[in-house]
Amino acid sequence: MVLAGARIIFVPSAFTKFTGRDHWIALNRVRAIENQCFIAAVNQSGKNADGVHFFGSSMIIDPWGRVLKEGPSKGDAIVTCAIDLSLVDKIRRNLPALKKVRDFYRIKFFK
Repeated sequence: MVLAGARIIFVPSAFTKFTGRDHWIALNRVRAIENQCFIAAVNQSGKNADGVHFFGSSMIIDPWGRVLKEGPSKGDAIVTCAIDLSLVDKIRRNLPALKKVRDFYRIKFFK
């Protein structure tokens, strides 16, 4: 998606409490950093009919991996914050890692 120009990616999920505690925040921060974009990570909370408990903690992360806003681990919530999409362009200009990826895919798959 970022190779096509996306500057924000929405990540719907159902991370459980078991994996969420150690992985949810870390993995979403990494996704933001490696894709140099905002991540709006939406995760279920509460428990389902089978008794599986979900981690909650929906969040918005900037392209540098900073968590800008995080929702509660329990209950329903709407997580919002102002974002500046020009930050994506600035980071991509100053750290052109995605250009190398684009070049690789263009050479390898689109000769």
